[in-house]
Amino acid sequence: MGQTILTAGFFVLLTVAVINAYIMIGDYDQAYYEDEALETATGLASTLMSEISTKKFDGNIGSDPNTYYYTNQFDVTLGPSTAERNLISPWPDQVPYKSTTSYNDIDDYNGYIRNANSTTMSGYQLTVTVYYVTKSSPDVSTSSRQTIKRVNIRVIQSQYLPNGTTFSKIFSY
Repeated sequence: MGQTILTAGFFVLLTVAVINAYIMIGDYDQAYYEDEALETATGLASTLMSEISTKKFDGNIGSDPNTYYYTNQFDVTLGPSTAERNLISPWPDQVPYKSTTSYNDIDDYNGYIRNANSTTMSGYQLTVTVYYVTKSSPDVSTSSRQTIKRVNIRVIQSQYLPNGTTFSKIFSY
């Protein structure tokens, strides 16, 4: 009788230990995949930001670097023209990314959405917002045309990065 109680107690302790081990392994795997998702999101956002960096500050700016443009000469609205928008179909943009050849300036990316996958994880969505800011308030959108634009790229991955993360860069003319 005493040995039966000891054996039963041992099996209860063993079961609890095994369950805790599985929980720890599950927590480790979750943390590992969240880190992997964040690292991949950083790479994807960096690639898209590099693409945006190759574009002109504004669509109304010519190619002569010696010509200065005033803010009242910049585009009134931010975002692609209808023709540019129609070139990116289906929406959101998918590999091969049509934005690389269809957009010619930074603010064309305002409202842009890109779906992306990595070799280890799929289901990333990158959303871009572009807005004018002032030198004194680089985090606050302003409705007036300025020589400074802020680009935010928000990246989500539904399973491991559901709240997303945002990457930002300031561009100036």
